[in-house]
Amino acid sequence: MTTVPKSQVLLRPEPALCVLGPLRLRGASGYAALGGVKPRRLLAALALNANRVVPAELLADVIWGDSRPRSARQNLQTYVWSLRTAAGAAGVPGRLIEARPPGYTLHAEPGDLDWLCFERLSREGSALLSRDPAGASRLFAVALGYWHGPVAADVADDLGPLLPRVIALEEARLSALDLRIQADLELGRHLELTGELSELVAAHPLRERFHAHYMLTLYRCGRRSDALAVFHDLRGRLAEELGVDPAPEVASLYQAMLGTDPLSLRHPVPERPALPRPG
Repeated sequence: MTTVPKSQVLLRPEPALCVLGPLRLRGASGYAALGGVKPRRLLAALALNANRVVPAELLADVIWGDSRPRSARQNLQTYVWSLRTAAGAAGVPGRLIEARPPGYTLHAEPGDLDWLCFERLSREGSALLSRDPAGASRLFAVALGYWHGPVAADVADDLGPLLPRVIALEEARLSALDLRIQADLELGRHLELTGELSELVAAHPLRERFHAHYMLTLYRCGRRSDALAVFHDLRGRLAEELGVDPAPEVASLYQAMLGTDPLSLRHPVPERPALPRPG
């Protein structure tokens, strides 16, 4: 997972409930003891559908899969009770989980749950991008800072019916990362981006926008031949694995690099303020 540059991370309060990485629930007295895998799966299912009623049947599928016991309903009630008890012992205020036919709901205010914080800041960053790339970059950096690993990392392999939700959140993370890089390119930060983008194109070999960002970054750093090589590598991978050509936007960028389009000057590097004289 890409690390957000320290220079871009703003101070942010840790939400009480975190699912963007290992599951954590924190109250006034510290972190809650969440128990074993099954109550953690239950908490993950409720947290990923916060403020919605999650049917007991779906929760049972998440917890047991195809190995549901006859006592599933009673066991589910026991796990809900154990999570409520753990939350209370940790000083989490209010009733975290409430029974709502035909299942249960987890209550969370916007600042209580990390994925809600991430989505809010990502929306704000997207709205700001066209008129204030510096502000957008900061918002995206803070949003991405809520990620500490895969969604519900300690139970991610066992979430079954929640897999589409997990995939959607991961896609939202990559989209926010893409837009943060776009904002940084608008600000002329190409020298700072080369290492990060090298890792991203290796980790996501078919994600065309990361390749386009990497091409532009290399081009602006005076490495045109390397930028063109990135395009050729992408084109070969797309043809071999998907039988398609690069998107028109990426192909147009490649053609511009072959010509005389001054891409390096499209978003010039902001002037640095003069350093104060000593003494």
